[in-house]
Amino acid sequence: PKKYEGAIRFGLFAIKNVGKAPIETILAAREKGGKFHNLPDFCTRVFAEGLTSKSVIEMLIKAGTFMSIYPNRRALLETLDEAAASAARGAKDAKAGLMSLWGEEAGEDAGAVESAPSLPNVPDHPRGVWLGWEKELLGLYLTEHPVKPFEPELRRKWRAWRADQVSETTSNQQITVGGMITEVRTKYTKTGAAMLFVTLEDTSGAVSVTLFPKCAAEYGKFCIVNSVVAIVGRAQHRERILKSEVADEGAEVAGGDKSVQVELIADKVERIVENAMAADARPRAVHVRIDGSNSTLLRMVKEMFASKEGGSPLYVHAETPTGEYLIKTPILVDPEEGLIEQIRRMLGGGHQKAWLE
Repeated sequence: PKKYEGAIRFGLFAIKNVGKAPIETILAAREKGGKFHNLPDFCTRVFAEGLTSKSVIEMLIKAGTFMSIYPNRRALLETLDEAAASAARGAKDAKAGLMSLWGEEAGEDAGAVESAPSLPNVPDHPRGVWLGWEKELLGLYLTEHPVKPFEPELRRKWRAWRADQVSETTSNQQITVGGMITEVRTKYTKTGAAMLFVTLEDTSGAVSVTLFPKCAAEYGKFCIVNSVVAIVGRAQHRERILKSEVADEGAEVAGGDKSVQVELIADKVERIVENAMAADARPRAVHVRIDGSNSTLLRMVKEMFASKEGGSPLYVHAETPTGEYLIKTPILVDPEEGLIEQIRRMLGGGHQKAWLE
């Protein structure tokens, strides 16, 4: 949106493995020459200002800072060696006082600005790869949180609470929390039974979940990092004292503010998707082909889907005397195979009447 033009999305100083000096060099090149046009132009100008590390540019590409120049990170990374080598040679020649045939400093190669970069025609890295880079280098998912495509299903089908709402519960209140598993730790009781300690994250925050041995034995198979799950359990409130001062070793701390930490004791785990970082990690769409003139049948199908809310978009292929029309409805439904089979029987057909994509 126009109101966000010029807004700072994420400070460059906060990108891991970049550092203050390279950022200042980039800002100097930007101030002196204006907007960067492509990768060779960027490399030429920042090397002319004194940058010598190609790895810094690699981190910037992986973090997504070049998206406005070219969105394909793989293509940029495959071109980086050549662009950086050319820029380094130009900076070296400029430092030696050499001049190009056109009388310009070699370190200020105007050709890099005027012509578009020759980038390889390759598909970008899978979605999970660049989301992983963002999490590693920025500490967060900047492009899209992996769980976001599944939040409609978590909210509508499972009535799941957001992580930032868990603090509003009462002690021992039964709730469902949904999100992506980001950490799983295993500990063993004195009898050798496994307990699981899971961190569940959504777009609002994270919540800690404990699976005691009985629950862990039944549902532990679903507790895999990067999987999206809905966990039914009881909210456990733990009171902690915040110490304002460090007391002498062995001494008791008087006073201190109290805070309540809310965790979830799991009773049941339902898997939504095994790997939210996968390239095709999206809710499957439900398609129905139906006689567009049969209003009674249309109403029956709508009512059946309305009773099974979920996160999958519903597409209707309406058959009419003038042809078939594809309609994307505003309804989000549960793509359960049993429901699809009921719709097929109602419409009197097989997979050509109702299917998943």
